[in-house]
Amino acid sequence: MTRLTILLTVTAAAMTASAEAQQPRFDATYGQTTLEAGFEPNPLSVNLTAGGTVDASDLGDGCTGLIAIAPDFRIDYRAGGSALTIAADSVFDTVLVVHGPDGNWHCDDNGAGGNDPQIVFNGPAAGEYAIWVGAKDGDARAVLEISEAR
Repeated sequence: MTRLTILLTVTAAAMTASAEAQQPRFDATYGQTTLEAGFEPNPLSVNLTAGGTVDASDLGDGCTGLIAIAPDFRIDYRAGGSALTIAADSVFDTVLVVHGPDGNWHCDDNGAGGNDPQIVFNGPAAGEYAIWVGAKDGDARAVLEISEAR
């Protein structure tokens, strides 16, 4: 093998490994629930520690911060047409990463204003949403909030 071939093979393997570091099917660290349209309480709040050791930027454009390998929380959402909002609130700089039922990664850094992230799914699909709350600077206390527009 030439040096170029070896370099390309090693680079491709490293990229695949980092993209596969996130495991949406792993048990969620802070639990899981099933939500149906019109769920109560609205918003659903989950206290957690944001952060991790995996660089979220490996997941694609707009992804940033450090997240854990396993999701922090998982919801099985039975959609009803209203917008579904996933956000985090913290005094620290946090980020969101969501693996949606469409199989895509959705990321946000400051969508809720200040240092708080927010992802809004307009006309959300039914299915599983694996959620990571990451941090920019080490681990951080945060509140994950899942709400539905009414």
